[in-house]
Order: sequence, then C-alpha cells, then structure tokens
Amino acid sequence: MNIIQNNFFTIENISLASTIMANFILIIVIGLRNNKSRNNKFFLGFISSIFAWTISTLAFLVTSGNWAYFSAQMFYVSGCIIPVFIILFAETFPRQELHYSKLKLWLFLTFPTIICISALIPGWVVKGTGMDGLYKTIIYGPGYGILFGYIAIYFTIALALMFKKYIQLKGIEKKQVEIIGISVYFATFSALCVSLVMP
Repeated sequence: MNIIQNNFFTIENISLASTIMANFILIIVIGLRNNKSRNNKFFLGFISSIFAWTISTLAFLVTSGNWAYFSAQMFYVSGCIIPVFIILFAETFPRQELHYSKLKLWLFLTFPTIICISALIPGWVVKGTGMDGLYKTIIYGPGYGILFGYIAIYFTIALALMFKKYIQLKGIEKKQVEIIGISVYFATFSALCVSLVMP
C-alpha cells in the first residue's frame, strides 16, 4: 500500500510546502537570536505551532490510511496550540510582563491541554477520513463541536487583546500592534475557514 499518494505536485501542496520552508527558516532565525525575552519565546512558540500545523495539513493531503488519520488528529492538536501562543504574545507585548498569577496561568493552560489530549482520542474529534469526489475530507466525531468552540473563543480573546493593546499604546509600538493584529486577524479567518469550515 502506498503511504504517499501520487498527486503530490498540486498547487495546494506546493503552497503548503513553501509555507513550511518559510516557517522553518523563520524558526531558525528567531531561535538563533540571543534574546531570552518572554515575548521572543512566545513568538517562537507561535511560529513553531504554525509550522506543525502546516506539516500536518500537508501530511493529511498526501498520505492515506492510518497516516492520514493521525495527520488529521495532529492537524487539530497543533491548531489548538496556535491561539495560546498568540494570547501569551499579546499579553507580554511590548513590556515583557505577564500579569498572570500561577492559578490564572494554570487555568489558562489547562483547557487547551485537555482539548489537545482529547483530539488524540480515537473517534472523539476525528472519526475518520474519506473522499468527497476528488477531495479528501475529515469525518468528525462528537467532540468536534467542543474543539470548534474552544478555537473560536481563544482566537476571539487573542484578537480582543490585540485591539486593547492598539488602543493603549502610542507611536511605533501602536504601529507594531496594528501590523501584528491585522496579521493575526487574517490568520484567524484563514485558520477557521481551512480548519473548521472547508473540511
């Protein structure tokens, strides 16, 4: 049985492969910087989670059988991590301060952790994979609605934090937040469409 399907060289797959390479280079550049700030670490986590998300997306599209099923699970696990790092990055930008008590941080991280673990339970979020004509699709399990709600809520929180920072800051920092906020908005819209609607 072929693990990799024959139709690898499609526009979608080539675009994903290019994105993976761009993210990989960005991870190296950020990782090589001698910057131990929380902001830098959270941004690196954000890029790394996108890197994992694009890899799992490509793997789902070009593999079959158990590999495609596992890739679909990892598609949602990595996708659930992305908004966590966006929120932490937004909270610490630009002052490097995270005003979370240990209890608040524990509560903030517990729910995403549970969601990620549940996404790996066979049949809970991803029930299976199939074909709709020429397109590969994901068959959802009963836990998909909870995951959908989590992603929508956490991305909304991330966007709200970026807007709050934009109102509070001035000068170059305000412009930086504007650029980052617009990028996060389009990334959120694309992620929701690709991850939650189109499949």
